Amino acid sequence: PKQMTPYYNTVLQLLSKATTVLPDAPQRAENIYARMAYSGIAEQNVKSSLHVLTCLARHSVQPPLENRLSRALAVLNSMRRPTMAAMNMTLKVCATVADASSSERDLALQVTEDIRKRIVKPNYATFGRLCQVYQAHYPDDDDERDDKLRPVMKEALRRGETHELLLSAFVEAASDELVK
Repeated sequence: PKQMTPYYNTVLQLLSKATTVLPDAPQRAENIYARMAYSGIAEQNVKSSLHVLTCLARHSVQPPLENRLSRALAVLNSMRRPTMAAMNMTLKVCATVADASSSERDLALQVTEDIRKRIVKPNYATFGRLCQVYQAHYPDDDDERDDKLRPVMKEALRRGETHELLLSAFVEAASDELVK
C-alpha cells in the first residue's frame, strides 16, 4: 500500500484542481483518503491531507457541500503534525462557509480561534485568511469585525508581514475608519 502513495497523491491533486468539472470531487478525494487511512498511510502523508483540504476549500465556493467544515477539520485533526499550509487551507474553508447555518458559522469561528492558538509562526497567508474569515462572518457595519481584525493586523505588522495579498484582504475586510 505505501508504494501506492505517489499514485494516490497524483489522483488527489487532480481532484483538488477539478472541483469545477467534477461536482463530487470532494467526496471522491475523501474516499481515496479513507482508503489510505485504512491502509495506515494517510496520517503519515501531509501531501494527501493537503490535497483533500484543498479540494474541500475550492469546492466550497460552489453549491453547499454538507458539513464541509467538519470534514476539513477531521482531515486536519488526523494529521500528526498539521502544517502551516494545512491550517491555512482549513481557514479558507472557514471563510467560505459564510452562507451556512448559524451552527456552522459558530463552528467556523471556533475553529478559526483554535487555529490561531495553534499557529506558532503565522505568515502573510495566515493573516490574510483570518481577515477573510472575519469578513465572511461579521457584517460590514459590525464593530466586532474591526475588533477581530485590529489585533490580526497589528500582529502581522509586528512580524513584518506586509505582502500585497494580506494588505488587500485587510483593506477589503476592515471599515474605512480602521484602515486609516
